[in-house]
Amino acid sequence: MSQAIFRRPLAAVLALTLGLGALPAYADLGSVRGVLAERMRAKKIPFSPSSVRETLIQGLYRWEQGAGVGQLYVNDAVTLILVTDGNKIVEWTQPVRDPQPISEAEKNSLLSEMLRGIRFDRLIKFEQGKGQAGNQVLLISAFDCPYCVKFERMLANAGDKVDATVYVLPSTLQPKDNAHASTVRNIWCAKQNAEVWRNTLLKSPGGYFNLPSGSCDLGVEAARDVQLIVASMGLGGGYPQMLFGNGTTSTAAQELPVFQDQLRKNPGRVFWDEPKPQRYAQFRAAGGNTAASGGAAAAAGISSSGGTTTIRFNPLSGLLKKLGTPAAAEGASPAPEDAAK
Repeated sequence: MSQAIFRRPLAAVLALTLGLGALPAYADLGSVRGVLAERMRAKKIPFSPSSVRETLIQGLYRWEQGAGVGQLYVNDAVTLILVTDGNKIVEWTQPVRDPQPISEAEKNSLLSEMLRGIRFDRLIKFEQGKGQAGNQVLLISAFDCPYCVKFERMLANAGDKVDATVYVLPSTLQPKDNAHASTVRNIWCAKQNAEVWRNTLLKSPGGYFNLPSGSCDLGVEAARDVQLIVASMGLGGGYPQMLFGNGTTSTAAQELPVFQDQLRKNPGRVFWDEPKPQRYAQFRAAGGNTAASGGAAAAAGISSSGGTTTIRFNPLSGLLKKLGTPAAAEGASPAPEDAAK
């Protein structure tokens, strides 16, 4: 395992530029980019709208900070900034006046709800069996992982012996290698991506040939977004990993009888069948989080009048001391070790 070095993002700058107005529930990408662009422009800070992208998690956006800097995640209302080191979340920042503490229990709850907000329509989908069990499984896999290849072969040969809908989040053991990253994108963006994924793993694992070229916005970065949330919850890492329908995670079994037993012990799809949460998307914005009601909302600087919600922003507070001034942010600090491959 290698160690990555990340510069601290210029998070202190956020305290000067964000949070003057909350967005309506489930804003789109253009709205979020517009708010960030306006606040950054007001302070004459360079900003590229293309650095903000949708993630596979509804209501959460990735804000890339450049090479060697852990990316940020921004919610719909731009009331919550998740600062990362590229592997997991290291800071929870609320760009509001007098932000209220977020307990560890609340953080875990919000992260869990982010996983519930995964956009399954964008993943690689396999239907196995007769669909009677109603099992829904998220598989975090890598095309060049020997254990993933073994699992895929087992799954392909199982037929109706496995009754589940399996959604694949594809990645690679070497995401920084251009050829490996391109392979993930080409598989994922292929028109028949399920067929291409399985053929790649079963027939030519590790190869980069005869793959249809993709032009969509999916790839190792999109996979990393979900993996980062999983890692931040302490749910393990490596490949192949599964998130089952009851919300538990486990390394995917390599043998059919063991995998069948995993499905029996972790059945269904109730984890995703529950209503998709809005708490993280409208975190402590009016109506978006019960924790922000009453006195808590007032303390957070939230006010509503005539259907308009205003979030007053704390210019600096303790954020500069906590995250460093822009000048200090240029220094390097070691990040935790990369997730086990």
